[in-house]
Amino acid sequence: AKDLSRLGRNSALTGLYTNFTFPQNGVRFIAINDNYDTIDPNRVDNDFAGIKNWFNEFYARDTSRKIRAVQKAKGERGVPLTTNVPYGYVKDLENPRRWVVDPVAADVVKRIFDLCMKGRGPMQIANQLKADKVLTPSAYRALQGIKTPNKKPEDPCDWHSSTVVAILERREYTGCTVNFKTYTNSIWDKKQRDNPLEKQAIFPNTHEAIIEEAVFEKVQQVRQQRGVTGVLAEGFRPSGVHQAPPGNVLHARQQSAEGIQHGNTPPFLHHTRPACACQALFSCAPPCYTTR
Repeated sequence: AKDLSRLGRNSALTGLYTNFTFPQNGVRFIAINDNYDTIDPNRVDNDFAGIKNWFNEFYARDTSRKIRAVQKAKGERGVPLTTNVPYGYVKDLENPRRWVVDPVAADVVKRIFDLCMKGRGPMQIANQLKADKVLTPSAYRALQGIKTPNKKPEDPCDWHSSTVVAILERREYTGCTVNFKTYTNSIWDKKQRDNPLEKQAIFPNTHEAIIEEAVFEKVQQVRQQRGVTGVLAEGFRPSGVHQAPPGNVLHARQQSAEGIQHGNTPPFLHHTRPACACQALFSCAPPCYTTR
């Protein structure tokens, strides 16, 4: 390699490879500019490898610290940090930091939210879009000549439930900019973790909205209530609800944004593994059940 930094900038891992892994496996490693060669562990130049590895790591940490500071300052000013514009928007040709609505894709986004308001789940919505031959976001961007990090799908209309969920959970459709949605623990950990909502920076009215704020919040509420589990006291049995085996749990899945009305029997009921010794039935009449 050119120097030790080409092997790695994590001093602990680089030292592990040069001092243990390479000698144990008979691997000879040479860093030309650093005059380092594992074939002779007693060379004086090899003694400075640990110090050089530390300086290489310090350089990486210092660079990462400066980049994070710049990104934090931009995010706190309301500048969108994402490089990929959400499906339904395109970058303004005059101002790339500004998003404008793409009418064709925006209609698909509105339809997805409308189907969810009517009680459709992500899989049902995906199947409906696939049956109607609607292009997926990746296929649509490829058709428009827009670069995308995703690979071009074999079937341009093969929608997945995960794609629908990502659209339903994207707050930017209400016209706001959302920064700091994810974070990483360190420069060595590349895993993106979701930031809680209170730690995100939300700037309203930064671009034209595709979905109304009230509709977005209602959809989030509907999705959270799709899996309601009821465990009732013994003796309660609403009309139209079959009796489950003792100790089982009945799940209700609502079908519309209006929710389960009091006194109505939920459309789908099924029981799962035993949860307690009491009789498990579902009823919408509060306070006869506890959620799990």
